[in-house]
Amino acid sequence: MKRIFLAAAIAILAASPAFAGCTEDAQAQAQKIQTLTQAAMAKMQAQPSKDEQCSSSKELMDETKKLVAIYKTCKSELSLTDAQIQQVDQQVATGDQSYTAQCGG
Repeated sequence: MKRIFLAAAIAILAASPAFAGCTEDAQAQAQKIQTLTQAAMAKMQAQPSKDEQCSSSKELMDETKKLVAIYKTCKSELSLTDAQIQQVDQQVATGDQSYTAQCGG
């Protein structure tokens, strides 16, 4: 569940306006994460199996990592600070740790 909120929080960074190209990529990826987050939350209400939870979590973390890569590549175009990038990296690391603890490597 933490990973779902983590991905949603990271995706919010992409909502701020910046320049075309990087902004479009970041917004498209953020939208993908939001859609996956909504689907994962709906699945959680149905009490899915651990395997289903882990599969959803892995997909969400993979897409979140793609967004973080866009942030790093487009840092200046998106007007992101080193502190923001560091914070997102830490959130992803926390999500990875949570996934590993819950689902294994």
